Amino acid sequence: TAYGNAGLACRGLGRFLDAVHYHRSYLEMVQKPLDKAWMEHEIALDYLALKELSNALQYAVQELLTSNGIRLQYTKSADRQKLANFDKNQARCFSLLQYILVQQGRYREALVVADMGRARAIADIIDQKDGRHTDSPQLFLPSGSLNASQILKVLEGVENIVETLQTTLVFYSVIDPPLPERESTVWLYTWVVNPSPMEIHFNQQALLPADQTGFDLLLGRETQYFSELMGKGGKESRDILLKSAEDSQNSDARSPEHSVVEQVNQKLAHFHDILISPIERFLTAQTSRIIFIPHRFLLTVPYPALCSTKGYVVERFTTSIAMSIYLLQLSITKLMRSETKEDRVLAVGNPLMPRPDFPQLKGASEEARTVSQAFPPEKTTTLREAQATKETVCKYLLSCQIAHFATHATHQDTLGHSSVR
Repeated sequence: TAYGNAGLACRGLGRFLDAVHYHRSYLEMVQKPLDKAWMEHEIALDYLALKELSNALQYAVQELLTSNGIRLQYTKSADRQKLANFDKNQARCFSLLQYILVQQGRYREALVVADMGRARAIADIIDQKDGRHTDSPQLFLPSGSLNASQILKVLEGVENIVETLQTTLVFYSVIDPPLPERESTVWLYTWVVNPSPMEIHFNQQALLPADQTGFDLLLGRETQYFSELMGKGGKESRDILLKSAEDSQNSDARSPEHSVVEQVNQKLAHFHDILISPIERFLTAQTSRIIFIPHRFLLTVPYPALCSTKGYVVERFTTSIAMSIYLLQLSITKLMRSETKEDRVLAVGNPLMPRPDFPQLKGASEEARTVSQAFPPEKTTTLREAQATKETVCKYLLSCQIAHFATHATHQDTLGHSSVR
C-alpha cells in the first residue's frame, strides 16, 4: 500500500501527475478485486484533479466494471450482503460517473448512469425472485467507454414509460464532492422527463449544509403533534385544524396548533423552493402527473404537501413516488402481465403497532374500508385494527396484486440512506 499512500499524499500536495504515477504503479501489482477497484477510483480522481475528464471517465468505468464483478459473486440467498456490498463499493462510483458526465455536458448519459445505480441491487433481487434472469444493460465497454447503442436503448425504454403513463418524471440525484479537499459543494442534479414527445431537461444547483439535514419532517415535534391530532379521529382533528386556520386571521388569538401548522408550512415552502421552483420552467401546461424519483435524504420529503403561492403540489399535479426508472419499468411489466389475471386487493387500516407510543388512527381504519368498497367484494380482503397483525398481513400480501396501507410511518437510517417503513 506504500504506492497507494504516496499517491494520496501527492494529490493532497497538488502533484497530480505524480499521484497518477504512484497509483498506476500500485494498480499493476494488486491482486484483490477490492484493491483494484480502489486504485481505479483513485486514478479517476487524479485525472479529475488534472481536468482530464476523458481519462477520469475511463478509470471510473473500469472501477464500476470491477465492482460489478464483485457484486455478481453474491448468490440469491445473500440479499443483505449484496445490498451492503453495493452501498459500500459501488455508490461512490456511480456518483463519480455522474459528476464526470455532467462536467462533460452529457446529461442524458448521466441520467442513464444515475438510474442504473439507483436500487440496482434491489432490482436484481426482484428479478431473481420473480423467476427472471434479465441481464443488466451493458452500458460500459471493457475499453472504459460508454456503449452508445445501449444508452440509446435505455432512453427508448424511458420514453416508453412516460408515453405509456402520460406522466412527467422528476429524477433527483445528490452528488457529494469527489475531491472534498478542492471542492466542498454538494450538488443536487435534477432531470425532468416530459412526454409527447419525450424531452429531457437538466438542472444542477448547490445544496447548502442546512438543506442537507433539513428535509426530515418525520422526526420533529411537528410529526408527534400531527400523529396525536390524527389519532383523535376525523371530525375532531378537522375541527382543530379549522380553528388553527381561523387563528391565523387573528394574530392575538393564535393557538399552539396554529404555531405548529405555521412552522410546518414554512418548511414545506422552503423545500418547494429547493426542489420544485428551479424546475418549474420545464413543466408544461400539459403536465398533470408527476412521478418523483428521490435520492438519499430526499426520500423523506412529503412531495405532495410542498407548497408555494401557486398552492400545494397535490393540488396542481397527481403525484407518485418511485425508487428508480428501472424499478418503475418492472412494475409496469408486472402490471401488464397481471391484467390477464384477477387482481386481488388487500386494504390495511390502523393495524396493530409494534410500539405503544403510536396513537390509534381512527380515520385510517375508515380509509381502508372506503378503499375496499371500490373493488368487488370477492376480490378484496380488508384487515383493520386487531385483525391486521404482521403475520396476517404478510400472509395475504403473498396473493394480492394491489396493497393499500393506511397507517403510521417511521423514519430509519440504518444503512446511511434515509427510508420509511
